[in-house]
Parts: sequence; structure tokens; C-alpha cells
Amino acid sequence: MRFRVCKTPRGNFWFELSERNHGLLITGEPVASEAAAIEEIEWVRAHADDDQIFQLTVPSEGGFAFLLRGPSGGILGRSRPYADRSERDNAITMIRARAGTAPLSPSDV
Repeated sequence: MRFRVCKTPRGNFWFELSERNHGLLITGEPVASEAAAIEEIEWVRAHADDDQIFQLTVPSEGGFAFLLRGPSGGILGRSRPYADRSERDNAITMIRARAGTAPLSPSDV
């Protein structure tokens, strides 16, 4: 499992959390700076084992997903849609167990 920081052509940043065998788990919301994206990663690391940061959702396109809620209740990130509930729940379990120690890959920005 690894975090990385990405940059849009317009200059916004976001984080991603991925796992080698499961692909992209969370895509962060755009923020104004690389430092802000790293702060969000640090917050996720510190709170990954807290059930209350995961909001279970059913996307309009179908499937099962979750939102990652930050300290003020705002959305920090979103999962991809999963085909079934157990896949989504397994992704959350994996994040809860491993995101706290997941490294930050060297910046691509």
C-alpha cells in the first residue's frame, strides 16, 4: 500500500492511496498545494483505524463505494465503485489495517 501526490494541469494537487494487488483505493479531493495534499495523507494515516471516517455509499452508476471524511466532516477522498459490498468492505478493512504505515511514494509533480 502506498500514497502518492498528483498534480492537475491547472495546478491543483490530490493524493491517491493504492495497493499493488487491488489497485487504486482512494482518490483525494483537489487541494491548492502539494503541502496540503501531504497534510491530508498525514491525517488519513493518523485516523485510518477510525470507522467514523468511512461513509458507505451507493454510487449513481451502481455498485458500492465509500467516502473518506476529514476532521470537519468534509470529503477528503472517494473510493472507486466496487462490484459488491464485500469487495468494498475488504478495501476498508485493508485501509484500516495498513494505511497508518503506508509510505509516500516520491512525488510525480
